[in-house]
Amino acid sequence: MKRLLTALQRRTLKSKLLLIFSFLLAIAFSFGIESLYSKHTMSGKIHFLYQFTLGVESAKDMQSRCMQLKDILLEVIVSPDQQQRGKLLSQLSQVSGNIARSIMELRTRIAPKENNSEENKKELADFEVLLAGYLRQTDKAAALISSNSLAQAQALATSAEF
Repeated sequence: MKRLLTALQRRTLKSKLLLIFSFLLAIAFSFGIESLYSKHTMSGKIHFLYQFTLGVESAKDMQSRCMQLKDILLEVIVSPDQQQRGKLLSQLSQVSGNIARSIMELRTRIAPKENNSEENKKELADFEVLLAGYLRQTDKAAALISSNSLAQAQALATSAEF
């Protein structure tokens, strides 16, 4: 330490100022590098949270469309007018298509991500199997309604399988 102080005392004022300026510039540069690294890390985390939020939104959208599907089907069954049933059946097919789109969005948000656990992927696959069965039952009920078998459609819609 004593040698450092004597070496600094031997220097001229110009070289001392240049040394201090260089030291301050190195500190500012290191703060800048650390700031860029933190910004990059935060950007990645924010992007991950955004994608997660979009996945949750897709799941909630699909959940509401499934409930809407059941409501429309029950409304078709109790509707006394054939024309009204036709409108509701077209809504039913439209909601089924929207559910298929929602499941595709959800699959793209969950399946390829390396951050998602295998448990999430397994739950999505299980849900898709259950959803396919539900949509088959809905299609079967819609076919029964189209063939004017309202009693059978009502029995199917109120069964435990459905």
